[in-house]
Amino acid sequence: MNIKAITAWSQRATLNSANCTNETLAKSILILPFFQHLGYDPNDPKVVVQEHRVDLNKKYPDRADIVFYVYGKPAIVVECKAPGKNLTRYFSQLSRYYDVYDDATLGVLTDGVIFHFFSETDADGSLEPIPFLTINLEKIASRGLVTEEVEFLSKVGHEGFDKKWITQFANTELLRIKLTNWLSLQLHNPSPQFCRYVLGHIDIKNVSEKKLETYAKILRDAFAHGLADKIYEKIQDKKTKVSFSRNGNLQIEPVKPKIITTDRELEIFSYCKQRLTSLLQSNRLHQNEISKIDYEDKIQKFSVFYSRKRKGKMFDYAEENGREKFVFFINGQEQVVFDAPNIDKPLLAVFRQKLLESQSW
Repeated sequence: MNIKAITAWSQRATLNSANCTNETLAKSILILPFFQHLGYDPNDPKVVVQEHRVDLNKKYPDRADIVFYVYGKPAIVVECKAPGKNLTRYFSQLSRYYDVYDDATLGVLTDGVIFHFFSETDADGSLEPIPFLTINLEKIASRGLVTEEVEFLSKVGHEGFDKKWITQFANTELLRIKLTNWLSLQLHNPSPQFCRYVLGHIDIKNVSEKKLETYAKILRDAFAHGLADKIYEKIQDKKTKVSFSRNGNLQIEPVKPKIITTDRELEIFSYCKQRLTSLLQSNRLHQNEISKIDYEDKIQKFSVFYSRKRKGKMFDYAEENGREKFVFFINGQEQVVFDAPNIDKPLLAVFRQKLLESQSW
């Protein structure tokens, strides 16, 4: 598996997704090429089977969108949708198809950009309705692959497919997700059983139902205060650095705040490239130029630029008073736009301006 190739493909797929207006286009332009990078040759009928007939005891048989085979046995069942579809609505469809393939290891629900990976439960062999891992190509295009994704994709690839490892990984991740969800629920609304369990550890027993409501509120507040204190300590620890000089004097130095690029900022970056692709009805030349668009994240603002950070700056993005603000730099003047749906005109104008200016850089 070529990590750089997958990252590069994610960038192209993010651009191409704007042109995939239906399931068929998503499958051919986005989904099959993604799995091809994992070693599944779409031209090999023994490895990739499209529109595989599934007999569900209906008058008219259904067809699974794609089934990937490893060592002659079905390994991955994929249900494809067009980009932007609400994928959770189609889990039951994927589950019905998956149940037909006894040897399958993974179910995948995807729109070509977001890939939800599902595994079966130990109880009855049906797919667990919670994805144990989600891979988002927009995020990969911006930050590259993280270690967990690299390891997982290497085990899912055709050459290195490891059913045992995948099953163990999926079970571990599902357990972590379920425990996290349960603990979150208990922190916000502790159940009577959980209250009694905790109270028992501080020797408060035989609590009546009436008093239990009071204790539940106290417990909820205790969790909130405890977590808040820990978070505050972490924040304070990161604000200053304590050390001693050579002469033994205590030194307290401020620590520069860490810049964290938010999911929304990455969405804005991806959105502007998608809009340019659509507005320009991009040919290969335009796609090459759009691929040169990048971003720089600072503490106070998020900047998007073409080719060069300063000369190629297209706009700054920030959130002010709960409202999104875009400041475009067109012909030496600032043009302010509020909310993403309104950026098409200035976005196209500033991009064309930077293309023209770049000829003299």
